[in-house]
Amino acid sequence: MPEQEAAVVDKAYLGKVSAARYEAQTFMSRHPEFFSTPQNGKIMTDYMAEKNLILTAENFEQAFEKLKAQGKILPAREVLATMSAEQIRKLSETHGTPVYDGHGRIAGYDLPDAYNEPHPDFNRPRQGTRYTQDRLPAHPEDAQRNPSRREYAMWDSDRQKAWLVGRGYWGRDLPDFLK
Repeated sequence: MPEQEAAVVDKAYLGKVSAARYEAQTFMSRHPEFFSTPQNGKIMTDYMAEKNLILTAENFEQAFEKLKAQGKILPAREVLATMSAEQIRKLSETHGTPVYDGHGRIAGYDLPDAYNEPHPDFNRPRQGTRYTQDRLPAHPEDAQRNPSRREYAMWDSDRQKAWLVGRGYWGRDLPDFLK
């Protein structure tokens, strides 16, 4: 009989965990400016546990706004790109690691390690690859059009690769109109 009670408790616990995960995903879909890192997640859940808040999307939003105003949450990379130099300096002093000169004095601060991770956001699915401002194609006229088979065959390999990467076909089969 005790085994059955443990199974019921485990199912109830799993139900709460899955509900909390759903609420967190709802919050993240509403707030793309939230940088989903383990550090930010821990700060948010610790705050909510301290305030005895139920894990709902609205409470995640409330906690996010409070913690963002206090400067405890790391901003997303897109937000970081729009910040002024002074704001970035304050962020790196608050969350970063100090860099020392040869005499042991602090020469500045590095940004937190979360910004050095290869994946732009830990828990969000990757967006399809598209041309962005920092990765413009060598041939901008190729960005929004589909070449004919003959035209594609006449391109050099670098241009073919750039087009395939930009359109999201790199590492997959060629699209039907090029076969």
